[in-house]
Amino acid sequence: MTNTLTYNKIELLPDHLKNEVNDFVDFLILKEKKKLKSAPKEENSIMKFAGILSDEEAEEWKKSISECRKIDLNEW
Repeated sequence: MTNTLTYNKIELLPDHLKNEVNDFVDFLILKEKKKLKSAPKEENSIMKFAGILSDEEAEEWKKSISECRKIDLNEW
């Protein structure tokens, strides 16, 4: 359905029904905003990786990360 077709259909409605259409569109917009706010943000969340590592692998990763954080100032 194209926007022009929808617009033309709405134009045929009497004003009181145009107001109802407007209220319904506002309702749908609000509903979508609430849905987006409550949905977990998987793209930027580390939680998308939850459960893919065994406990042993997770411990190995933690150890590797903590070792990388150690800086030898005399290394250069």
